Amino acid sequence: MRKLRKEDKKRIAYKKMNYLLNLAFKTHDRELAINAVKTAKTLSTKFRLKIPKLIRRRICKHCNNIFNGSTSLRVRIKKNLVEYFCLNCHKKSRFPFVKEKSKKSK
Repeated sequence: MRKLRKEDKKRIAYKKMNYLLNLAFKTHDRELAINAVKTAKTLSTKFRLKIPKLIRRRICKHCNNIFNGSTSLRVRIKKNLVEYFCLNCHKKSRFPFVKEKSKKSK
């Protein structure tokens, strides 16, 4: 049996990570979702894979809780920031918010 190449290992890890994140967003069991997110994060750090930005922003950085509507998070917009307040661990996550620049006519 031959060893797997580095690229093959990364590809398999990426598939597992996507499967776990999809499972976390589809399930109604909170503990299962948190464990799936933790496992996906460990895979991403071990194999140096990036979690897509749209998914990363729907997960609490502190407690790995999934943000599902208004039941688990509160959103505030302040100047150039979008602030997510997790209702599970009561911590804030801030993301930059940049308005689109209008096109200037010449």
